[in-house]
Amino acid sequence: MGLMFVASFGIPAQWFTTKRSLASGFATCGSALGGLIYSLGANAMIENISLPWAFRILAIVSFVVNTGSSLLLRDRNTQTKNRPAIFEIRLLKNYNFLLVLLWAAFSLIAYTIVLFSIPDYGESEGLSADQGALLGALVNLGQVVGRPGVGFLSDRFGRLNVSSVMTFLSGLLCFIFWIFAREYVSILAFSLVIGLFVGTFWASLAPIVAEVLGLHETINGLNICWMVLFARSLA
Repeated sequence: MGLMFVASFGIPAQWFTTKRSLASGFATCGSALGGLIYSLGANAMIENISLPWAFRILAIVSFVVNTGSSLLLRDRNTQTKNRPAIFEIRLLKNYNFLLVLLWAAFSLIAYTIVLFSIPDYGESEGLSADQGALLGALVNLGQVVGRPGVGFLSDRFGRLNVSSVMTFLSGLLCFIFWIFAREYVSILAFSLVIGLFVGTFWASLAPIVAEVLGLHETINGLNICWMVLFARSLA
């Protein structure tokens, strides 16, 4: 699943010039919508059908949707005759690109912590498994709106400016809201609000790389991003 997701991640940015961030935001909000459906659907199927059949149904849905999506993909590099390299080490000499890598590493850590810790946090505060699943669903619901919203604002006010502000707000909300959220209603509110900001990484990375390195180096830059993020995850 991870291989399929990152392979298609940089394609929308190749086809747009003026509304690149908005296009990327709409393209990536699909995964947030899928996360919303999976959070609610998987938990319901496990309780009402069985765990094995829940996995089978999710696998069938994933196969059908991903097959259809793969048939629709068109890589612009095949038309421009640009052949991206696996690892263009010369890009690491670009100071601005190194800053992008640093931002990506820290931003994705925050995203992962919030998305995958919220349900467990809810249960640690005495909520049921169903209520915990709802918290995760609300984070994804916020991203369905937030990712295109970040893209729209990025095209209007600058990709680097908006991404920096949104990332800062994500961290700030965790300190001033999450730490003090103990009741079910307050955790619900936090889950929805943080979802508006926490998906900034996915909506902004490809357009930012294209802006910093140029469109012809976007895929090469994203290759390095994924390798750095993979190494960071292992560490």
